[in-house]
Amino acid sequence: MKQPELFCRNHYQQTYKCENYHPKGGDKIVAGKVPTSPIFPHIYFSSSVLAQVVTSKYLMAVPLNRQAIFFKHIGLPIDTKHMVRAIIKLSEQLETIYNELTKILLKNPVIHMD
Repeated sequence: MKQPELFCRNHYQQTYKCENYHPKGGDKIVAGKVPTSPIFPHIYFSSSVLAQVVTSKYLMAVPLNRQAIFFKHIGLPIDTKHMVRAIIKLSEQLETIYNELTKILLKNPVIHMD
């Protein structure tokens, strides 16, 4: 089995001050754009790592403390509290989608399930 490959991508934001001096202050600061996570801005780890954590937790029943040991072993020290916070934030965002899908489903007169 091939070991996962990890890499760290740092994004630096350039900030510039306008060269025109304003005696009363109010100098204009211009900042470049920094790419953000499609799920959460300022998240401790990537979306793919979060997907792995959630899959391992809920599909494979691997406790978060064991996942933390695994990630530390492959070189990514993630604390369980970071994983828990990310899962809670993700569940809050998915709750909106869940509620909308439930509304659409309940509009049908008959629901077929197996």
